[in-house]
Parts: sequence; C-alpha cells; structure tokens
Amino acid sequence: MRKKLASITMLLGLMLALPVQAEIWICDYDGSWSTFGSNNKGRFTWNVFWKGKAGVGWEIDGEYTDRYGKSLLDGNCNDHTCSLTQVYRSGELNGKQYFWKGNYTDEAIGNAKTINRFEGTWGATPSAGDGLWRAVATCIRK
Repeated sequence: MRKKLASITMLLGLMLALPVQAEIWICDYDGSWSTFGSNNKGRFTWNVFWKGKAGVGWEIDGEYTDRYGKSLLDGNCNDHTCSLTQVYRSGELNGKQYFWKGNYTDEAIGNAKTINRFEGTWGATPSAGDGLWRAVATCIRK
C-alpha cells in the first residue's frame, strides 16, 4: 500500500511540475477606423495571436497594416474588454504611438473556430478618444 501511495504521490508531483501550455488562437482581422470630426478614415488588416494568460485573460500580439504603414498592435484583454498599444514600424507614421480600447464577442463555429467581432475607440493618448474602429476575424485554435 505504501509503495502504491508513493507512486501516486510521485506521479502527481511530476504532473504538477510539467508546464501547462497556454491556449493560443490565431485571428486575421479585416477592419476599419474613422476619426471624430473629420472625413479621415481607412481600412486595415491585423494578424493576431491570442495567448491565454495564467489565471485569467489574454495577451494579444499582432501586426497591423493600413495606408500609413505597418505597426505592432499589442495588449491585454479581460472579460471581453481590451487595452492595446500601437507603434508604427514603417511608413508615414513610423515611430508614432497610438492607444486602442475595445470590446469583443466570440461566436463559436466549431470546436476550434470562432467568429470574433471587435469594436472600440482609438487615439493618440491612453484615453483613446480620437475615433472609432471595428474589425472581424475568423479565429482558429492552435
């Protein structure tokens, strides 16, 4: 009996010591943005990796492209609400930083696929008050 308990205890210890792989989703968004009080608007693509954070929430990382150049648009999400930071790496806005806030919904279309819809605001300050944005993607679990 003691041998059996020792074996079970060792097995449980090994299982707890193994790293748990985070849940990962890949989403390719098509979206649009507009500016308050202006006709300035445009389309964008955003290729995103969603990585489940230990405990709760998501870390998201992605490459964003619009007519002003390419940028990294990254951040964190909890309870379907996200705060993101964008830094242009090329083009007319190279080096400029913007802030995005948004809410998203997921619609399951299978075990490892969803339709993800985002809406929010963006801006040159953390309050993200310069305009609106929205995007839609089909997301696949990896």
